[in-house]
Amino acid sequence: MALRSVLITQKNIDKTVIYEITQILFESRNELTTKNPQAAMIHKPESLQDLGFSFHPGAKDYYYQDEPTFLEKYAEPMGFVLSVAVLGISSLWQFRLWFQGRQKNRADLYNLELISIIDQINSAESIAELKNLRRQLFTIFKEVIIDLDKDRISSDSFQSFTFTWKVAISSIHHQENLLRTNSHQQLTEPKLN
Repeated sequence: MALRSVLITQKNIDKTVIYEITQILFESRNELTTKNPQAAMIHKPESLQDLGFSFHPGAKDYYYQDEPTFLEKYAEPMGFVLSVAVLGISSLWQFRLWFQGRQKNRADLYNLELISIIDQINSAESIAELKNLRRQLFTIFKEVIIDLDKDRISSDSFQSFTFTWKVAISSIHHQENLLRTNSHQQLTEPKLN
């Protein structure tokens, strides 16, 4: 029957002293065995529960000196999680840039339509043509408002659109005034036969 021996100490003893004692006991086992054969039985306890009480912090430091730190132990999984997070954030950023570009392209198409209508306004020769062009402008304006509400265009693109739209409406008013003035002058001028 084997007898188990345990080295017991008080908690208030410096942990470096206990660390060194534990180190000497384990690393000098061969020398101790020549003096006392029972020293060959010195071994690291399998678990803390075997003894029924806790290890001194100095002994724990020696027993677990080869244990990897948290970062060493979980470096690969943490690296993987970090890589996936960076990839996810990068993907979201690229999607955002793509979406913004798509919104801008849609607003640019509306602005090109307005420029085409402004050209038609400047060459219009009747009030009826201008009324038709005004209807087209308001139809486009309605489409843009719907697209803004559905986030198909950005608020910055909408600001750009409203500037062009105001120019188009002003052009209609200006062209109407010109046509009315010209028709009024034609009515008041004497006819030469």
